[in-house]
Amino acid sequence: MPGSLPRKRWSVPNPEALEAPARWLLDRLRPGDWVLLEGELGVGKTTFCRALIRLAGWSGPVRSPSFNLVQSFPTEPPIVHVDLYRVPSEAGLGLEDLAQEAVFLVEWPDRLTEAHLGARRWTVRLEFQPEGRSLSVLGPEAEGPDEPPRRDDSVPS
Repeated sequence: MPGSLPRKRWSVPNPEALEAPARWLLDRLRPGDWVLLEGELGVGKTTFCRALIRLAGWSGPVRSPSFNLVQSFPTEPPIVHVDLYRVPSEAGLGLEDLAQEAVFLVEWPDRLTEAHLGARRWTVRLEFQPEGRSLSVLGPEAEGPDEPPRRDDSVPS
């Protein structure tokens, strides 16, 4: 992702603090967006996904897709959570068959090929810090006011 895209940052002292950046991002996501989650093993990528999926309206369990690899959630917008940690590439997972009306949350995105990525991409980077974690979002709308943007499908993207 080009370095010139806007970036937003948060300090995350505990898992509950992931809700604010998850809400911020959810308010800006559109169907077809890809959210690429980066960070070391155990830094909180799945916990961030869980917060975002719950905020999108899912009340059922949100498990790590490390063994199922791909999980779909009938939220608004629909969310597909993908964990590529245990696979060398996304080949054979059927990502190309999934509805393009969904938002894709992808852990370990370095295993994706460019052909599978949508046009609107966000990178969420979690890093260990002495007192918790830091979270940064790099993407098309990461700069600007903290209030949610106006959702108007008639406005060209």
